[in-house]
Formats: sequence, structure tokens, C-alpha cells
Amino acid sequence: MATRMIKILPLCLVFLFAPSALRAQTSSPESGEVETLRKKIEAQEAQIKLLREMLDRQQSMLEAIQQKLAQPVASDQNKSSHTNSSESAKAATQTTESVEAGAGKIRFNGLAQVWFASGNEGFRDTFRLRRAQLRFSGELNPKLKWTVMLDAAKALSANDSFEGGALSDVKIDQSSRILQEAFLTLDYIPRVHLDAGQFKVPLSLELLQQASALDTIERALFISDRSRGGLGVARDIGLAMRGRLHRQVDYQLGLFNSSGEHQNDSDRNDQKALIGRVAFRPPFIKGLQVGASGAWGGGERPDRVRRDRAGGEVLFDRNGFKFKSELMAITDGDTHRLGYYAHVGYRITPRLEPVFRFDSFDPNTGLETGQANVTERDYVAGLNYYINENKLKLQMNYLRKTFENGLLPSRNLVLVNLQTSW
Repeated sequence: MATRMIKILPLCLVFLFAPSALRAQTSSPESGEVETLRKKIEAQEAQIKLLREMLDRQQSMLEAIQQKLAQPVASDQNKSSHTNSSESAKAATQTTESVEAGAGKIRFNGLAQVWFASGNEGFRDTFRLRRAQLRFSGELNPKLKWTVMLDAAKALSANDSFEGGALSDVKIDQSSRILQEAFLTLDYIPRVHLDAGQFKVPLSLELLQQASALDTIERALFISDRSRGGLGVARDIGLAMRGRLHRQVDYQLGLFNSSGEHQNDSDRNDQKALIGRVAFRPPFIKGLQVGASGAWGGGERPDRVRRDRAGGEVLFDRNGFKFKSELMAITDGDTHRLGYYAHVGYRITPRLEPVFRFDSFDPNTGLETGQANVTERDYVAGLNYYINENKLKLQMNYLRKTFENGLLPSRNLVLVNLQTSW
């Protein structure tokens, strides 16, 4: 089509200028006018000639483009006719630039954290690969998504339980299992997301926060002190719904095997835990969020131990200044635990953020007799250096660990975290 138009264009130009030339010749002009008209005709002929030369060059360029466009087709035809040849296989490999999913779209994210820890009172200085998370997620269609997350840095370990200062039980540390999350997300109900599988239970602001975005290197004591009844980064198998009730109100509510950490495992009784969280952002104070979360585990029998949680939270994040605080009450059978913290941080430059935190955890509010139940209070001073936000970040924390009534000697601990996430 383009070639045909190029050939017709000169004829159109001739017809465009010809009528004026003919009219000039039939008007019986004087000799000067005839000479002027003759010069105009010669100039027009020169322009037409120039246009023809330009059209010829464009025709050559068009033919060259058509030849280039025809080359991949010929190449593909050649590959399809010689699928068993090694050269065709090599060429096909070189042209592959993306990962093909079995169905729908697929996405790959990850997090790597390298720690250095140094302390006194018998603490051994060490480097540690804290996390090596690999997260795969995909979309089969706009209403059906999936997520699988592994942590290759996990090493299967055990949790010790104490009674009256003596070791009473040893169990597998659920958080040490390499499979961390595996769930489906269904979006068939308007404004409601349904998650089914294994994922974080909707409890506590900092528990739900991604590890790559933590303000301090380690989470609060009522979460991280698993050996003495802390929540842990609790993941469990269940069904949950989440969404937005209003522009200022988010909610999460789910039914799980338990209110503790029981990953990759079948429930050992018919007791289930109802766990939920709500967060409210008042429109009259920009940057403020208040919330509450809780879990009802039910049960009063030996094989159905009561496991309830209740917590409140507040977060203010605006213009580089951040304040957040949480309180969490934990009930496991007849044992009551209490944890809380207050955290302050400020971005003095786009890359530099000093932080300070006071953190307290009492693993048994009724006893203060030894290592298993003594109240711990930590004073944390730190510095976050955002080389490329959370994608590449360096964190340094100094912790002063103190214990109620001097039951254990105070300790100093220095943590350094270098992380990359993508």
C-alpha cells in the first residue's frame, strides 16, 4: 500500500500545478510575462524532479525496512523446520528474556539480612545470616492470587519451656520451619479479600510489619522472646477476611488452628482461635493511626488450653517524625504475660534516622523468681542509614538489657544489620 501511494504522489503533484500553467499560456501575456511564466514552470519542474528523487530514496528505505521485518519470520520458520538441531536450540535459548509461568502472572521478591552481634556476660560475638527470604506470588486472574514464601536461612530448632525456673518441656520452634507462608487470596466479594492457607495472624502492629521495614533490628520483646512465652512472628493455618470498612478504617478477621505458632502442621484438637485487628485513621489528625487486636482461643480443658491475647496500638508518622507504641496482654492457661514498648524516630536527613525505644516484657505477672519469669526491660538506641530506602539499608542498635530486682545481671548488646530487599 505504501509503495503504491509513493508512485501516485508525483502524478498528483503534476495535476496540481498543471492547471495554473495552462491558464498562464492561454492568456496571451506580454513577452516579459511569458518569460516570468517560463521560469516558474522551470522551477516547478525542478521541484518535481527533486520530489521524485526524494520519493525514490524513500522507496529504497521502505524496501530495506520490509526486508528487515521479513528476517525474523524467516528465522522463526527456519527454527521450526529444524527443531532437533543444536544450533536452533541455542538460538532459542539466547532469545529468551523472561520466565514463563504455567498460568497467569508470576512475581519474585526477596530479603537478605546479615547480622553482626556483640555483647558481654557470656555472649559470644558472631556473624549471622538472619533472613534469606524468597517470596513468590502470582495472579491466575484478577480475582485469584497466590503467595508462597520460604526462608532459606531457617535451621530447625527447639523451644524450651520453664516451670518454676526448671526446664519442663522442649518443642519444635515453629518459626524455624523453612516454609513460612503459603496461601490463596480470593477477591470475588466486592471490597473483601479472603485469604486461605498459612500466613501471619492479624495480631499486633509490629508483628504484621514486614521484616525489611522494621524500625529496629529486632521486634519488640513481647514478640521476639519466644522462649519465655512471647508471641513470635505468629503464622498459622486458617481462613481470614480483610478489607476497608471506610476510608479511615481497616479490618482483619480470621479463624485459625491456634493463636500461637503452628506452621506446616495439622491441628491436634478441634479448638480454633478467632483473631482480629482493626485500625482507625482519624481524618482530623494527619499521620495518626490507632488500633486494637485480639485473639480468643477458648478452651479450659487440659487438651484445650486457654490462649487469649488483647492489645492496643498507636502510630503517628508525619514529616519524618515517627512515634509508635503498643501494649499486649497474653494469657496461656493460668499464666498471664504483659508486654509494651514506646518508640521514637526522626529522619534528620532523607537517609539518616536515629531511633530510641523503651521495651518491657513480663513473661509471668504473678512470679519474679528466675530466668524463666523475670521481667526484662530494654533501652534501645539506634541509627538507620537508608542507602536506597529498605532496598539497601544499614542498621545499628545498642541495647541495655536490665532485669527486675537484679535477678539477672544487666547486659550490653550491639547489633548491626545490613540488608537488601527487592
